[in-house]
Amino acid sequence: MDVSGVFHGFVKDAQGFTGYDVSDAVETIVCGISQRGQIVGAYTDASGMTHGFLEDGGIFTSLDFAGASGTAAYGISPSGQIVGAYTDSLGTSHGFLYDEGVFTTIDVPGASSTAAIGINRRGDISGWFTDSRGTHGFLAQ
Repeated sequence: MDVSGVFHGFVKDAQGFTGYDVSDAVETIVCGISQRGQIVGAYTDASGMTHGFLEDGGIFTSLDFAGASGTAAYGISPSGQIVGAYTDSLGTSHGFLYDEGVFTTIDVPGASSTAAIGINRRGDISGWFTDSRGTHGFLAQ
């Protein structure tokens, strides 16, 4: 976050820190990077809408779950599967898996909200969910 309160992404490698801002975005957050250098995160456009993104070898793809009021990509596996969360029209958060161009919703049964945060090479997904007792972590194998 800069002095005016705006978020900017960054990537750290052996040479140091490199700023990362999505073109024409108001704010950018980098959330994950794969072993192949693919970058995922979220950005906010001028209208205030949040979009997930994937940057892979200089090719940028915006990730928007259909009908969602906002999407964020949090993690990426070595094979390129992406996990994150989207917000529906009622303001409820749902986790997702994005694999080969297809979104799949991930909701913990009985939860009022869910977010998928990480995914490993085997496809195990970690995240959090909220229910009447509070917020909890989960692991889906």
